[in-house]
Amino acid sequence: MRVRLALSFSLLLWSIAIHAQILGVIGSSTAAGYGASAPDSAWVHRTAKYYMNLGQLSAYIDLAVSGYTTFKGMPDSYALQHPPQTPDSSANVSQILRLGSDVVVIAFPSNDISAGFTLTQFLSNLRTMYDSVTTLGKRCYVTTTQPREDLSPTDRQTLKQGRDSILAEFGTQALNFWDSVTDPVSLGILPQYSAGDGIHFNDAGHAVLARIANAAGIMTGTPLPLVFTGFTAQWQQENVLLQWTLALIGSDPNSALLEIQRSGDGRSFGTIYQDNISAHSPLLSSWTDDHCLPGRNYYRLRLTQEGKESFSTIVTLNPPVTKMSINKVYLSADNTVLTAELILPSQSKVSASIMNMSGQSLYRESYNASAGTATIRIPLLNFVKGEYILWIRTDQGDKAVKAFVRL
Repeated sequence: MRVRLALSFSLLLWSIAIHAQILGVIGSSTAAGYGASAPDSAWVHRTAKYYMNLGQLSAYIDLAVSGYTTFKGMPDSYALQHPPQTPDSSANVSQILRLGSDVVVIAFPSNDISAGFTLTQFLSNLRTMYDSVTTLGKRCYVTTTQPREDLSPTDRQTLKQGRDSILAEFGTQALNFWDSVTDPVSLGILPQYSAGDGIHFNDAGHAVLARIANAAGIMTGTPLPLVFTGFTAQWQQENVLLQWTLALIGSDPNSALLEIQRSGDGRSFGTIYQDNISAHSPLLSSWTDDHCLPGRNYYRLRLTQEGKESFSTIVTLNPPVTKMSINKVYLSADNTVLTAELILPSQSKVSASIMNMSGQSLYRESYNASAGTATIRIPLLNFVKGEYILWIRTDQGDKAVKAFVRL
């Protein structure tokens, strides 16, 4: 277990006058700083430094431990009620309160689901820890789930449902660590934020999480007035229609600067449109990009208000689909089902056939597939181990081929 206690003595005497506080964090590896190139690049440290510079924080305590589930963070009393699940009394919610935290962040984003615990149990544990803090009159924030690429599609959907449930359960006390870093199609980590292991974030990803915690005003309980609640992009012939929604959750700002930013690689963004807005501006707005980049386009919104900036989720838009293609194929765990993910410009009837390497046809079946991303599943019960070729044909005449190996 790694325990970090950071004190800013140069700010301490000055901050006492404005009631500087102690921030406590419990959780798992992301909160412990995994994926970041150095400790000061991790989101907890970045957030602490931000509030120290504002004079609102005198110290922070990070008790997060890699691999921990919510059961390890439960209060000491939980062990007496449920003996098989034992909290870690040196890193749980009881300990973070004993150490004098005024504000507590609970950050267990995915290990419960990957360990096979139910979403119901996960949410119940979060509520128990949250109540342990707030019943003492202290503030508590709960981070949402985060994307992982080492989980099955079903578990990834469960993590997404966990995001929705945490936002609904904890409202303004939830920190949305999902939307800005998640690929909406695969529900994995956006490449520009991945540390490479499919679980953790790199420095850029940790910076995004820190900005979310900063915008939430966790040390004052006062979030920024305007927050993004939705952002979409869709092709309209050769142009892209961008639509977004805002919500007013704090005091009415005098004005705020909204920028639409675009990138060709998902890393370097430039502003292509900006406007001064306020709470009296339409909260549902749109803008059309009629000079799109060739290939893939990435979009995000930047909002600057009261000297602070916040960002929307990044929307990735692939070039318009003009013909059918096979995006990927993968086998079930027992090698008895082949799943093919197709990209189609329109609803089609597709014919799927499988041949061995000698050219012998072993399977043929037709499927109705919807436009966009469509999935077909092919049984392989009678197939021996070896290499095969999947052919897909549409009733419009498009063809695509993909090789695969049955183990």
